[in-house]
Amino acid sequence: MTQLAFPFESDKPGAGPAPVALVRIRSIALTWSESREQRYIGRPFESWSVAEAAIREMAAVAPMPRAYDKTDFALVWEDGETYNGRLDIDRSMALAPSPLADHIRAFLGFASGRKCPPTLTPERHREHLAAMEHHNPGTVEAAGKLLDTHQVGA
Repeated sequence: MTQLAFPFESDKPGAGPAPVALVRIRSIALTWSESREQRYIGRPFESWSVAEAAIREMAAVAPMPRAYDKTDFALVWEDGETYNGRLDIDRSMALAPSPLADHIRAFLGFASGRKCPPTLTPERHREHLAAMEHHNPGTVEAAGKLLDTHQVGA
């Protein structure tokens, strides 16, 4: 089944160009974690829903209060594109439907320049983007492309 993306309101059916078929996820792996729950580490998941369920289980045993378990993850899509990152798993994620996908969308939204977090002014956001581009040229464009063309979440 092909998942369709509507990254902008103007992309909804009847509102403009046809939606883009997203590249599906091949595997999601939790590669390292501080969590007491280690049975999911190194085990690749073939779907977002299974990976998110594992993260919710890990969140249920995360330290409290105001603490988290640093957890590294690696994604591979069907076209070979990869994305590696860190998710800070806390107890609030035990009830969240998609903590990993939400985290990735938030970061890519920030890194693409499309979403300024409420903790930053637009000017500070632009400064962060400029610094990212200085150290890793092409980051802003790559983040936007990944959002537009690859499945992030079920």
